[in-house]
Amino acid sequence: MSNREPYNDVMSAVQSFIIDVACFLTLHEWNGWEYLSQDSCTQVRTCKNCKRKSNSIEHSWNSWKYESDCSCNQTRICNRCSQTESGLPDHVWDMWEYASLDSCFLVRTCHRCGDHAIGKVSHSWGVWEYESPTSCAQVRFCRRCNAREAGETIHKWSQWQSNEENNKQKRICSHCCEAEYKDM
Repeated sequence: MSNREPYNDVMSAVQSFIIDVACFLTLHEWNGWEYLSQDSCTQVRTCKNCKRKSNSIEHSWNSWKYESDCSCNQTRICNRCSQTESGLPDHVWDMWEYASLDSCFLVRTCHRCGDHAIGKVSHSWGVWEYESPTSCAQVRFCRRCNAREAGETIHKWSQWQSNEENNKQKRICSHCCEAEYKDM
């Protein structure tokens, strides 16, 4: 028995302990991934030290294809295991247009499947005008759907007139007769 044999035994035990601790802390030294079979997408790898196995699924997908000529639903098939996956519909939209002659809702139709999408409201506003002969509130109306939008109040003020008795100035709106006062 040489002098080095106890040392080698201790070193081998320490090395084995370090490997066990590394694997316990999930610091495995993995072999490469291998497929379980030719028609399976499940892959397995094994730790070189503790022989623990890890699984993964890795598909090899074809490109997306429409399910039929009048459908926007799409599917794809895995080249390896033939699993089918459904994706989100991929519509082919026509241009936005008004829902009807008296509507301001924009809609569009899918060229493939006929689905409809409702978009924003797009008014065609007329000019601002007074709300009534006795009001200075401005309003305008949509030429398509007759929706009403309120605007600012715009008075037609006269020139300021002074009143020496109360030290005030006064002006009057010629449209709605509202009076406004201020100190001189």
